[in-house]
Amino acid sequence: RNFSQSVSCLTPAADSDFPSLVEEDHKLTRIVIRHELEDARETKKNNESNDSVIDWNGSLNNLSYSVLTQFRVLYNISVLSEALIQLLVIMELRCSEDYSLFISQGVIEDHLKILLEQIRQRTDIDDLDFTDYERTVFEEIFSLFIGHYKKRVRDDAPWFLPLRENISSIESIFHTIYTLFQLKICSNQSTSKILLEDTIKTRLQMDINDSFSVHPFVFQDRNDIQLNAVRKFLEFVEKLAESMSIIKKYQELFASFNVSYIKICFFEPNSAGDHLTEVTRCLLKNMTDYLQKYAKPMVKATSSIYDPNLIQSSRVLLKLYLCLKRIITALRDTLETRDWQTNAFEFKLIDYHNWFSPTMKFLLEGFVAQIRQAMERAVEDDNEVFHDEDFIRYSQSSKAATNLCMKLCQEWESVDYPDINIRYIALIKLTNTICEQCQHYARRTAHKLAENEYFTDLNRTRSFDVSKKLCILVNDIEYFKQRLLSSLPDLLHFSSVIDKMIENYESTGFQQTKVTLERLINTAENEMNDVIKLIFEHVATLFCVSLKDKILKYYKDEKCKKVEPMKDINQYIDQEILLKLYEGLEKVQYSRVACAIRVKVLQCLREFLPSQEPPDFYVRVLQSFDRLAAYFETVCREEQHIPGSPCEEITIFQRTLQQYALSTEQ
Repeated sequence: RNFSQSVSCLTPAADSDFPSLVEEDHKLTRIVIRHELEDARETKKNNESNDSVIDWNGSLNNLSYSVLTQFRVLYNISVLSEALIQLLVIMELRCSEDYSLFISQGVIEDHLKILLEQIRQRTDIDDLDFTDYERTVFEEIFSLFIGHYKKRVRDDAPWFLPLRENISSIESIFHTIYTLFQLKICSNQSTSKILLEDTIKTRLQMDINDSFSVHPFVFQDRNDIQLNAVRKFLEFVEKLAESMSIIKKYQELFASFNVSYIKICFFEPNSAGDHLTEVTRCLLKNMTDYLQKYAKPMVKATSSIYDPNLIQSSRVLLKLYLCLKRIITALRDTLETRDWQTNAFEFKLIDYHNWFSPTMKFLLEGFVAQIRQAMERAVEDDNEVFHDEDFIRYSQSSKAATNLCMKLCQEWESVDYPDINIRYIALIKLTNTICEQCQHYARRTAHKLAENEYFTDLNRTRSFDVSKKLCILVNDIEYFKQRLLSSLPDLLHFSSVIDKMIENYESTGFQQTKVTLERLINTAENEMNDVIKLIFEHVATLFCVSLKDKILKYYKDEKCKKVEPMKDINQYIDQEILLKLYEGLEKVQYSRVACAIRVKVLQCLREFLPSQEPPDFYVRVLQSFDRLAAYFETVCREEQHIPGSPCEEITIFQRTLQQYALSTEQ
């Protein structure tokens, strides 16, 4: 194409020919810009690029610019008309199949800015003095331009799902269309606005269909395939649920063109709400038999070993349920009450909790299996080795198990399932499972202590290394008690669930359930306390050798009538035993470990008490022992300001000493 030859043939025309000249300018501009686009296509082909999008920046080369400028100057076409014609040509070519991939939204915006700048420079912006041809062509191309957004063009972002990163793309399109309306070039804007509403609805429907066609979401009976398909669907629903955080922004954005984004996307026929309903119901129907197969222990004798498919399926269904709940809550909160009440009956997804009813018991079994698995691992993993320099009060296994169990309880409560009967069953099942597993944890710990599985060679292990490990065991058990068992009534909302059952069935008999559950918790706590006591007995036993030497030396010093012979024992117990044990224990355990050490000290004192000594020897021992007894009375108090109950072992030993002091006959 030789534009310079074309220009040389141009001759001036009379003013009466001006409308036809604008039409010729339109044709010439279309030829010039097509030439630019073909050059861009050729450049891409020479670069051997596989990208289907051709990135034209909207500018003209020198020759193209010269041709259009000469035509405008020669025939006295205004700069404003030239800007309008160039914008219209770009809009027109954007709508064509041949060139839609060449022209980005940014190029359209740039040329619109040029037109707006020319309008701004006019003295009378209300009278732009466009010809009838320009107005007619604008109306035709504007209608075509609006309609071309019925499907995605080039790199335009989809309008569904609502995503924060897509807002700017949609705003750009809407701003361009709004600005073109504001020019008031169209003679019949109402028709264009109706076309725009129809375009938006069609585009949203197309983007919704595209979103659900990316994955077929076919749920088959084969385990892996089915579960993987469910996971893919869940990823999509999670993304949709997350998008609800900006649904209000989308609603406001589309409302500027008299379109309810929420209504079109979720309430109208074949909307996202209908698609979600169809796929979710299909999924739940197919998964009922699948879950029933795996909702049983793999090994009958060990109730904590479940097929992993049960736990995985339960987690997937929980997330799906919570996502649907989040979507519905967000839509209800975004719409005004009247709009929600008007449209809710068309929203099939609102019945989602009824669809989950057949699978809810299996979902609950997944929670139970996961709790059992977590507690089982806590027992298996509590052989962690701790070094002297480590300042650790709890093992990672106990903290992980406790926190996971609490998280599972919180997740179950977040379901807030409307059927109170299912919540009642869950209350009993989860409480019973956690109490049962805490008792199992305590029994396994006691068994490992009895079999000395924690330390296979005590002779090579220093007493404080051993006691440090045992103190961590105590803290772990206390952690389970305080963080998990004691918090169950609040975590699982005992009172509200029981009250609701009483209200539903008009029977106070359910109050006994609460009493039974609290008794279960107390039983588990008592069994764990017994294990703590057993552990402290082991801790005290570790100091037997050193205590024996100290006590034998003490009795020897008493025979020699040394001053304050019990002082070394007292100081050793206080500084070398209890103080170091306190460093590894929580404060609640101080009195308990002190009581265990007291029992062991009394055993050693009785065992090594010399016989056949003169009465004054036993008098001195009794006096020294009274001071030791007073010390133990203080450190064994559960509350420092409240005296503890009398220790029977101390009373018995004191009576023995008194008898020896009164008689020389042993």
